Amino acid sequence: MMQIQPKIEQINGKQFLLLNDFIDADMLPAGDMGDVWLVNSTQGSKVKKFLRQVLRSNDRRVYLKPILLEDSIRPFLGVDAAIIGRLSDGYFEAMSPLKLATLIDQVHYYLNRFLNPVLPGMDQHERVLQYIFDLAYTRGSAIIPLRSHQSLTGYAYPRIDSFFFNIKDAYMNSRLILKKAAEEGFLVRTYHDTQHLCSDCNSGFLNYHEICPKCKNHNLKAMPLVHHFRCAYVGPESDFMLHDNMVCPKCSTALRNLGVDYDKPGKVFICKNQQCNHKFQEAPIRVCCVDCGKEHDPYELVVKKVYEYALAERGIQRYVYGAHGIKTEVNS
Repeated sequence: MMQIQPKIEQINGKQFLLLNDFIDADMLPAGDMGDVWLVNSTQGSKVKKFLRQVLRSNDRRVYLKPILLEDSIRPFLGVDAAIIGRLSDGYFEAMSPLKLATLIDQVHYYLNRFLNPVLPGMDQHERVLQYIFDLAYTRGSAIIPLRSHQSLTGYAYPRIDSFFFNIKDAYMNSRLILKKAAEEGFLVRTYHDTQHLCSDCNSGFLNYHEICPKCKNHNLKAMPLVHHFRCAYVGPESDFMLHDNMVCPKCSTALRNLGVDYDKPGKVFICKNQQCNHKFQEAPIRVCCVDCGKEHDPYELVVKKVYEYALAERGIQRYVYGAHGIKTEVNS
């Protein structure tokens, strides 16, 4: 096995383990290395993969380790920046020394409660819940969804989704685990947003078209309707255009002043299908899934609520104070 010489820097009296070599080698450091791990790699995809491996570790010393990002790498993270931010504890420059020292002490105190920091064998559902409570309790944080085009629906729970290896499994399993935990009283959920999803693949990436009610074509041209006050003729603006001037096609009167000679009470659609050329005012909406191509009427879309989650007292009692391997105090 490849050996990596740890690079540790002393900052504000704390040991910072630099992660660049570990990220390049796709290896996790031992959990007892350093007080804080500092991401100093500019390879966004490798950083994201590494942080996901950290979260999937069975060793609390690894997945609870405070992990900060060096501010200088921010421009290099590209499309992964938001997710990487959520998979870590944020940027070093944005965290005050006092807040960081408090986090280190909180994690240290939490780990000292266990006879063995390594999690015992458990099913994936329990493993994810234990991780949620360990992390949220030590960070004093809630579980907040992130808008992300890298997810199936447009929303992700990056840390929880990391336990699953494709976006479909992540969507189905993370939502199921959170929903069940809320129903059992371990988590408290609050409304965040509503989504409309494809009924076939659950994608949230949808394209909305106004279509011709006659031929269903969505290559349309929208044009203002013009109403001539004097003769009451109403028609598309193109009917009134004559040599760059506006002239009523019914009575041949020149229209000069909007609000005096005419108004524009709405718009009309013109189908650009040459076999149709239908003109209409009300355009039905058709929805096409960007991912699988299925077309829907809007009422056929799947409506899903998106929630934020916080730790409930019942969950804290079970997964924090009642966690497997807690030391028991013996009175002397």
